[in-house]
Amino acid sequence: MVKLIDEFADISSVRKGTIGELAVIKALLPYYNVYVPVCDDQETDLIVEHKNTYDKVNVKNIGALTTKTSIELRSKKHCESKILDVIAVYYEPIGIAYIPFKAMGYPKYINLAIHTAHNNQSKKRTYFYQYMRYPEFE
Repeated sequence: MVKLIDEFADISSVRKGTIGELAVIKALLPYYNVYVPVCDDQETDLIVEHKNTYDKVNVKNIGALTTKTSIELRSKKHCESKILDVIAVYYEPIGIAYIPFKAMGYPKYINLAIHTAHNNQSKKRTYFYQYMRYPEFE
């Protein structure tokens, strides 16, 4: 799987984003109605209908770890409004994490551990695997 990520190293960020969006759509479509906005300039890449509500979802395609054991996500300034409900993080070697936007705190960021820390720290550590079911925040 690592080779697959290396093959995508030279493609544009728009194409990488599209790959992530399609992976999330593929994962959600068997269970939910998924809609794609004509224009996503408000950071809403997908709209997911479930339980008579509509979640606005932003998709991030992560190609590599930020540290040796984790991914760090930071929202953009224009993304810090309350317009989003879920950040879907596609990390190809593992899968997709669906993070409630409100769980990211302020300023809007979250670290998602992929592996155990070298010092075996476990307190205050949020794992990618905790969010692999949509919607985890019910």
